[in-house]
Amino acid sequence: MAPTGPGYKRVEENLAKHGTGSKSEEFDDVGYSYRRPDPAWTKVVTGNALAILLSLCALILALVASFGIYERHAKFEVPSERINLGTCGRNWQEAEANGCVYDVMMTAWLKPQCYDKELSDSFFYRDSANWTFYRDPEGKDVMPHEELFQGRYEEYWVQGTYHFSHCSYIWAKQLRQMGKKPMTLDSKSRNWYHTLHCANMLAEANVTYIGGRASSHAKLGTNSIDCIVGDWMTFESIPAELQMGAGPSKEE
Repeated sequence: MAPTGPGYKRVEENLAKHGTGSKSEEFDDVGYSYRRPDPAWTKVVTGNALAILLSLCALILALVASFGIYERHAKFEVPSERINLGTCGRNWQEAEANGCVYDVMMTAWLKPQCYDKELSDSFFYRDSANWTFYRDPEGKDVMPHEELFQGRYEEYWVQGTYHFSHCSYIWAKQLRQMGKKPMTLDSKSRNWYHTLHCANMLAEANVTYIGGRASSHAKLGTNSIDCIVGDWMTFESIPAELQMGAGPSKEE
């Protein structure tokens, strides 16, 4: 049985109404008519299709060429030698004697090569109006900013928001160094345990901790942070349990 419906017309009916049929119609080999594209539209569509095809060909060639360049570059690139410039010592006295610089956003003394003063200052002065630093966990003995910047202390307490800014600062340090040859970045910023510690803390978003007057406890870091010049050996620095998707709830 021949198909019926508004989209089909018998050839005999079409000829009876329109004589030999419209120029815009064609007939298939079973006797049913269909709309033939207008010649003008055919030219436009053909032209557009050709332009799209040429564009796709050009894009594919560009991607193939780029991949080839990248593959050759990745294959023959030799990782830069890693140089450890060492730590600043066991306390602030040794840090000063070793010519190190105190980074308020790291809560640590660093070798000058690993200190980004511009970035550290921008993070501190952006939010410091909301922070008050204390010498005690009760938040009664205030530590002035001038004293804080000297780095001559062992520990302090501050609002939880400072801890969040500290994590953001380290991520910003990582981003600023990515792609640089050689990369100069301290060992804490290269530490995946610390990175995941920050990620977990931000994910939990403890409101009580964030709003606490002296909820964040910071200890001065000196001998635990190295200044390293050289590539970041990503997968070598990620412990096996972290590569499998597990993340620590606490830093180191």
